[in-house]
Order: sequence, then structure tokens, then C-alpha cells
Amino acid sequence: MKTKQQTALILEGGAMRGLYSAGVLDVLMKNKIGFDVVYGVSAGALFGLNYKSRQIGRVLRYNLKYANNKNYMGLYSLITTGNIMNKDFCFKKLVYEL
Repeated sequence: MKTKQQTALILEGGAMRGLYSAGVLDVLMKNKIGFDVVYGVSAGALFGLNYKSRQIGRVLRYNLKYANNKNYMGLYSLITTGNIMNKDFCFKKLVYEL
């Protein structure tokens, strides 16, 4: 009996590499290319979420719109939340309120 071989996509971390990968992920989504599982580190993990939820263009759209917002990510977020990226802002406020 043959078992279906699963496919996996592994995404690297790093802001600039992650933004490049986000463009590649958009092309994969536009061409309906999927993977059974997606693993990522840092930016790769964040952008992998958009890929699995099929949100074409979200990475670029949100990074351009909120790059200068102190609540999004950066030193202010690190000091106030303990994380460089404010997960409450990114995964709650952006999703449900803005």
C-alpha cells in the first residue's frame, strides 16, 4: 500500500530575507502551489502564517502601513512588551480592530 508523501516548506528568518520570501510566497499562492506543512524561524514563521491562511500581499501591505508605528515592532515594543514585535498589536489589534 502506497502512502502519500508529504511536502514541507521551510522558511528562514531575517527581516530582509523574510520580505524576499514573502514575495515568493505570494507567487506560490497566486499559482495555487501548496505544501502539507510550513515551518519557519522568526520572520519566516510570521510570514508562513500568511501563506497558510492564503493572505496574498498581506506581508507587504502591513509592513508598509505600520513600519513607522511604534506599537508594531522595534525598540518601543521591546521595552514595553519584552519582544521586538508586539504580538498583541500584530495578532489581535491589527486582526480584530484595525
